[in-house]
Amino acid sequence: MSLAMTIFSIIAAWISIAISMTWGVLRIARRHHSLVQETDAVATRWKYLSVTKQTLPFCHRAG
Repeated sequence: MSLAMTIFSIIAAWISIAISMTWGVLRIARRHHSLVQETDAVATRWKYLSVTKQTLPFCHRAG
């Protein structure tokens, strides 16, 4: 196998892996997209922040 063919094979393999990983991420994102839109994002964020401050003592400011 020539050097040019080896380099081409490496680049082609890298591109095919990158495309398949991107496809997998997009497939998962499409599957969970409806779940995010059904809930109220602002209420969920504030609910998470209020729980985080109560359970993680290092999140409070020293005062």
